[in-house]
Amino acid sequence: MKITRRQLRRIIKEVIEGPDGVWYDDYGNRLQPDESAPWGTYAEQGDESYSDVIIMSPNGDSVLVNGQETYAQDVPSELLLASGFPLPPPVASKLVREIEQQFAAGYVELGIEYNNGQWSW
Repeated sequence: MKITRRQLRRIIKEVIEGPDGVWYDDYGNRLQPDESAPWGTYAEQGDESYSDVIIMSPNGDSVLVNGQETYAQDVPSELLLASGFPLPPPVASKLVREIEQQFAAGYVELGIEYNNGQWSW
């Protein structure tokens, strides 16, 4: 039986994620964002904004969201993990289309922001 990278990533995320969709360490402690991270800003309790720049990965086959390599179709779920704010399905599909169009053009660089309940790029 063969397993693809995408399937393996999904399995690893399922193992790391707790039942409520929040990430936990090996000891069951809720993970807190690293404020010194050079990519984007994490959403904290009471914080209603998030921003990041989605760029093409060095290999050119995927994108980097919040420093994590992911495929274009998985960007909405990766943004949810990074920010804590879900993308409505119509917005998510528009974002994926925009990323795929930039892929077709040869390079991906897209600033994305969540502020006051709205996603924009």
